[in-house]
Amino acid sequence: MLNIKDEKGIALVMTLILLAVLSVLAVAMVFLGRYETGFLVKQRLSDSALYIADGGIEYGINELQKSTGYQGTSEPCPLGNVGQFTVSVSTDGQPANHYEITSTGFVPDADNPRETRTVRSVVNLTEETSEVFEHAIASAGDITLSGSTVVNSTPTVSVGHIYSGGNILLQDNATVNGDASAVGTITTQGNSTITGAQNAGTEPLDFPPVDTDGYISEAQAGGTHNGNYVVDSDVNLGPLFIDGNLVIQGNHQVTLTGTVFVTGSVTLQGTPDAFSFTGSETLVANGDVTMQGDASQGIPLVISVHGNVTLQGNITVQGSVIYAPEGNVTIQGNPDVTGVIVGQTVTVQGSATITRQVDLTGYPLPGGGTSTVSVVSWREL
Repeated sequence: MLNIKDEKGIALVMTLILLAVLSVLAVAMVFLGRYETGFLVKQRLSDSALYIADGGIEYGINELQKSTGYQGTSEPCPLGNVGQFTVSVSTDGQPANHYEITSTGFVPDADNPRETRTVRSVVNLTEETSEVFEHAIASAGDITLSGSTVVNSTPTVSVGHIYSGGNILLQDNATVNGDASAVGTITTQGNSTITGAQNAGTEPLDFPPVDTDGYISEAQAGGTHNGNYVVDSDVNLGPLFIDGNLVIQGNHQVTLTGTVFVTGSVTLQGTPDAFSFTGSETLVANGDVTMQGDASQGIPLVISVHGNVTLQGNITVQGSVIYAPEGNVTIQGNPDVTGVIVGQTVTVQGSATITRQVDLTGYPLPGGGTSTVSVVSWREL
């Protein structure tokens, strides 16, 4: 028989047990809440570091579009008040025009990071070239070819095309092994020949202006020479900003080792075998550029910003783009030019040979830049 008196105090015991269980649950909930809060904070910081690292990839791409020689940041770069990133760029083991960009994001900074994420991306940059440089000869105005002038191309002989924003006139025995296109008329006289198509009344092309700021900055990085600079011995020249004229005469070997910007004119003269003017850099002059004699010139890019360009004698020009957007390009005698000739007008007389060099990849041409960016791969390290 149940004795109710034996149950006396059971409610108090049950209450104490329930309070104990609730206390354990409360403590557990506090610890769980703290863990989840810490986890969410850590996840948020980690995500921020990843976004910052990805922003560093975009920063690297933007810098490569400005200059494919970009190698990365020397110091951590801030991204607002959120964090910092570092970027390194490498071409080791990559195909042509491919760049491996590695970026690390830090929150809140690189010195005392709470979270760090690193990503690596390989991008392919395709450089754009203004259409005027796709021709052996291009002019905003008239083109006149006379004598025994021959216009070719390499490696395919039949694509030495010429373009004129005015009229084209071929005289004597001039030959163009390619197409001729002109906004105006195309006229052949004597035994002159155009082997390709003749396209009169074509659409005009834009001739890109020369942005001198970048060339000046590159040249000034090597110092400034005030007054005329006369080369009288073998020399490595550049980078250098010359506030005057540049004169190169005699039988010397001059190697362009950096961008040279000349505020005045450039005169190049010499005799064969002993004289050469080579290098993988750029020569820019505000005034006229004159190359004459039996010299050998092998500079990728020669620009006369406001003046004329004259090639005379037996000068040999290898792999050069000659650009005079506001002046006349005059070729006389027996020059052998491998490259591209672009000017306000172009006149070729004598027995000159002009052979277009097809591959201009890497040439710092005016109006050029990176038009296409494709991401080949992206991964977190």
